[in-house]
Amino acid sequence: LDFDGSDDYVDLGDPGTGAVSEGNTWSVSFWAKASTGQGDSTIYSEGNPADWASNLLVIYYADNAITATPSVRIFFRDGAGTESTTLDSDSSIDLADSKWHYVTVIQRATNDRELYIDSISRSTNTDNIANITVTSTTIGANNNNGTRTQFFSGGVDNVRTYNRVLSQAEITRLYNMGR
Repeated sequence: LDFDGSDDYVDLGDPGTGAVSEGNTWSVSFWAKASTGQGDSTIYSEGNPADWASNLLVIYYADNAITATPSVRIFFRDGAGTESTTLDSDSSIDLADSKWHYVTVIQRATNDRELYIDSISRSTNTDNIANITVTSTTIGANNNNGTRTQFFSGGVDNVRTYNRVLSQAEITRLYNMGR
C-alpha cells in the first residue's frame, strides 16, 4: 500500500470482537517505509472514534519535527481515558531511511508490551492498560471522532494481526522471510 500523506487510508471497519487490542494477548506486525517531513503520522490504529479521548491504540511514525530523533511510537489509551503510555523506538531506527523495516508490537498481558523493529527489541512497557473497546481499525491514518487525521506518507505492506503473542523466533522468521 502506498500512502501520499494527505488523504490516503484503508478503513478496515468495525472488527467486532476481532480487534487485537480488545484481548489480553495480541500481536500486530507490518513492513513500513516512511517518507520524510511528516511529523506525526499513523501507520495502524484501532479505537472508538466516538470516544477518541479513550479506547485508542495507535502505531505511528514521528520524525524529528515531533521528537528529538525520528522514531516509531505506540500510544495506548484505555477505556477510562486516564491511563496512557507510549512505547518508543527512540533513535534506534528511522523509517524514512529509504529502506523497508519490519515493525512488530506484542502484548503478553495488560501490563507487558514490547516493540520490535527488524526483529530486534527496541522498547518495553509495563504500565497497566486495560483492554479497549474497538469500533474502527484503520491503516494509514487515525480516526478522530469520525475525521481522518495524521495521514501516513510512505509504504505499508503485509499488515498482520494475531490474537496471540508472536515469539521472538516467529518475529525473526517473519522478518527473514520478508527481507
